[in-house]
Amino acid sequence: MYEFRLLGPLEALIDGNPVNLAATKPRALLALLLLHRNRVVPTETLIDELWGDEPPARATKTLQVYVSQLRKELGPERLLTRAPGYELRVAEDELDVDRFEKLTAEARERLAVGDAAGAVEGMRRALDLWRGPALLEFRVEPFAERAAARLEDLRLAAVRESLLTHLAHEEGQALPSGGGRRAVSLNPGPVLDRPPGSGPRSHALSPRSIPSAKSDSTT
Repeated sequence: MYEFRLLGPLEALIDGNPVNLAATKPRALLALLLLHRNRVVPTETLIDELWGDEPPARATKTLQVYVSQLRKELGPERLLTRAPGYELRVAEDELDVDRFEKLTAEARERLAVGDAAGAVEGMRRALDLWRGPALLEFRVEPFAERAAARLEDLRLAAVRESLLTHLAHEEGQALPSGGGRRAVSLNPGPVLDRPPGSGPRSHALSPRSIPSAKSDSTT
């Protein structure tokens, strides 16, 4: 069983055992291929994203060495040579980013049918996948800044929706007996946005600041 983690320090595990990737560039290559999972990434694109305007003299050969190192650790059936580049095969639910997006989508569906408690729990499970800032170790690489910003936007949107969902759940509990459930529409919008200059965005809100639906029901 394979597991790949981008939501925090890069990790790859096979049957629970960490894959040994100590060098920076092979790790960066794995992160880049995970961001483009199940798609062929051209060699030229990989070189541009890994080295920018200053590639090494033998960039293609160096890239092939890194691919060989990854293939040795992950298996040849996972990292394929496909013209004009390479493709990393990742199955459903093997990557934490995919699980995060799946859980947040399911939480929104629960809220749409009035299940605020289920939505709160789903958002909590999604946010618990985060172990720290995404791609932090690769911020000097050309590809990482844009990708990290996109992932952080997804996280902040989920945190905002979690807080609003929790408020919706509290509101539902306060309805008079027999009032019934009603669907709630979320608009994370500017309600919880931080004003300009108020501090850094990264991890300004934590999922642990969101009370669980279960704990609320006992108060």
